[in-house]
Amino acid sequence: MRTYLSVIQKQIEVEKAAQVDREYKPHTLHLKEQIQQWVNTLSTASRQQELYETDLCRTFKCHKEDLAIAMDAIGISGKKINRCGVLVRAYFIEPKPTSYSELSDGQRFLLKLLTQGSIGNNQDGWPESIPSRTLYEMFIDSPEHEAGSDRSFGRDVLSSGIAVKRRSAGSVNVWRYDLLSLNEARQVFTTQVLCNMGYNWE
Repeated sequence: MRTYLSVIQKQIEVEKAAQVDREYKPHTLHLKEQIQQWVNTLSTASRQQELYETDLCRTFKCHKEDLAIAMDAIGISGKKINRCGVLVRAYFIEPKPTSYSELSDGQRFLLKLLTQGSIGNNQDGWPESIPSRTLYEMFIDSPEHEAGSDRSFGRDVLSSGIAVKRRSAGSVNVWRYDLLSLNEARQVFTTQVLCNMGYNWE
């Protein structure tokens, strides 16, 4: 009897798994195929343009989460960009390298730190973690900072992918940025911000 019930239970689990596949996978797979077919019809000039998330969601009548899954499956990268002071997500079929003039003040500051390979005094090197307030004050005092750009600095740090923000443990709660290693941070920054894998850090 127990063996029979065990077989029935396994059969139910298999059927549930198959049902999940039927309910979820075909939707994103179908969306991926739709987008892939559409991409294949685009001209070379259109392939080099920014494809805004909001436009794509309206065109393909999908949620941004489904769009992200489909785009990742196709191999099309996306990132947040600043348009008139508003951060919007755009996808790039054939991304063009980001010029220095297109970077925000915060991104230029991060680029300088990554280029020199240190934060603060040169002898300090590249830390594993830094108080978010300390990094913010360094940015405010830097030549890259301009009036009004301080509000978006935190977003610039997090959207670059080089750090995650957390509250430190202990009696004194301090917000900190946990940083990737220098090599990892440079690699992520070239992908997420510069769109130039061949960027020379020397």
